[in-house]
Amino acid sequence: MAATLLALSACSTAAPSADKLELATIYPWNEIPKSTPRELVDGFDRFCINSPKGTAAKETVLRNAGYVPTNTTSGKARQLFLIDNQLPAIAISQTMCIARATARSGQNNAVNRYIADTFPEAAPMDPGQLTVDVEQAWSIPGGILATARNRWIGNRSSYSVILFQPEGAV
Repeated sequence: MAATLLALSACSTAAPSADKLELATIYPWNEIPKSTPRELVDGFDRFCINSPKGTAAKETVLRNAGYVPTNTTSGKARQLFLIDNQLPAIAISQTMCIARATARSGQNNAVNRYIADTFPEAAPMDPGQLTVDVEQAWSIPGGILATARNRWIGNRSSYSVILFQPEGAV
């Protein structure tokens, strides 16, 4: 029996990781999901604002919520997490956390209400100081909140809510 298992293992190739297998089952339209404005804001609040600091801690929270990392190589500067439903994609790094979804109506209003309610000290900034895709930006103690829109072919685009803390420990 042991000789048979040894012979079979010599013929097989390395199995894909569980993460790669789970990613392979995600519907293409869920890679940048069509989250409702509320789902986008709730995802940003849950994973970017009210989760533990640090990428390892955030990864644990995301994995426990059913998210899968798209890059299975550890130590990357930024990691994108997907889930096979309509919840937003979440990207994390040492200095940023981003909730991203397909752009749709109501997102600007939902984000503006969320920032006014959650960050009353947020001061509007000129988005031109940042990158070309940034639509709105606010200065908060220790960082910047922003929204960005990435345009694709046709009328499709993605919309992101971003927390940037240049001193790290997002």
